[in-house]
Amino acid sequence: MTERSQTQPLLAAALVIGGAAAIVALETIFRGAGGGSLVLTIAFWRAVAEGSVALAAAAELTKAKWVRPIKTRLLSVYPLILVTTLLLIPLGARLDLYPWADSQGLWLNQWFFLGRNVALSLVLFVLASLLAADPEGRGPHRGSLIVAYLLVFVASQSLLAFDLVMSLEHPWISTLFGGYFFIEALFAGMALSGAICFFALRSGDPLTLRSNDPEGRARLQVTLRDTATLIFGFSLLWAGLFYAQFLVIWYGNIPEEVSFLVHRLTESPVREISFSVLGAMFFAPFVLLISRRAKSSRGVVLTVSLLVFYGIFAERVVFLAPVAPLNAGLAVAESVIMLLLAGVLISRSKLGGGART
Repeated sequence: MTERSQTQPLLAAALVIGGAAAIVALETIFRGAGGGSLVLTIAFWRAVAEGSVALAAAAELTKAKWVRPIKTRLLSVYPLILVTTLLLIPLGARLDLYPWADSQGLWLNQWFFLGRNVALSLVLFVLASLLAADPEGRGPHRGSLIVAYLLVFVASQSLLAFDLVMSLEHPWISTLFGGYFFIEALFAGMALSGAICFFALRSGDPLTLRSNDPEGRARLQVTLRDTATLIFGFSLLWAGLFYAQFLVIWYGNIPEEVSFLVHRLTESPVREISFSVLGAMFFAPFVLLISRRAKSSRGVVLTVSLLVFYGIFAERVVFLAPVAPLNAGLAVAESVIMLLLAGVLISRSKLGGGART
């Protein structure tokens, strides 16, 4: 084992502590801006971190070969799960955001709210760290570990959707919200895969299965194409879930449900952002990736990946803006911090499975 690999845990710990401290400092300085930006940061970056690890885990469970060149780097973002978990603690001081805060019940009360979310996130972080510690999957209980992660991942994203986001409009409910969020988290993992492939091919880093493998670049090109195919497919799945949720609310025409759409489709600028989400998450991926040649173009795949990231982030804004105070500058600053953390973690990770140490 090299000195570099020995310093990885220390680097990850420093990044986690430093990133969380920087965001908490910003939230403290701009406390008057409200806690909406903090919820936005947690909701978006948990999707990216948890979804990337879940994508790698699901691909390994199904014995998919396309993920092998980039699996280590997908797993490398797992410390961001701990960053967003730590951010739940200062969120506890901002629970006046939630309409149920003044009339807490059995499920929606401060300590149970924080306890279940922090506990589930910590369990997910531990499982993700175990997966990342053995990227080649040689452990005797690897299959059970992957299944456990995926089950907790679904529960974590569902709880994120129901607790942190949906309860902002209590008593409004949507039973599709949980599934919507964990599908989008996987979508975010695919977008990260496309970005990793682009920069690896552009910089000449082959991310090969072995560092001296001359066919590594060709394999990475195949990974790029397969990632694009998955993004194309998931854009259709996302559109189906979007329409299913919209149709149920619209067709039911129940006042307490329709108000959710009214606030987001009649008021500017949330209305325009809502339409841009539909374009970024469905129309753009569908049109740009329908060609087989486009799926092999790293520029096209990067463009679509960035649009997917934008779409998920903007959708979180649409969910939060009508009901929670958002500070645009604060939200951007926090996301820049998280983006820098993700960039360092990915760039410092080892080469693809089987690379020399």
